[in-house]
Amino acid sequence: QSLGLFNDGAGIRPSIFNDDAEFIELTRHDEYLLQILYDRRLRPGMMRGEAEPIVRGIATKLLADAKTF
Repeated sequence: QSLGLFNDGAGIRPSIFNDDAEFIELTRHDEYLLQILYDRRLRPGMMRGEAEPIVRGIATKLLADAKTF
């Protein structure tokens, strides 16, 4: 939680943000989550309807970029 994301999602695997798993290094999934969290287009206090399209756009681009490698 010190990185700003909840760490108690049992369905989030593989991830250091899953309390039920023993991951000690950031996974690619974790890197994506952190890139989204700290994107400058997002700011504290945004409503879900405002933030969700931005987050979806960021995630779509991250996944598209990953496929080009």
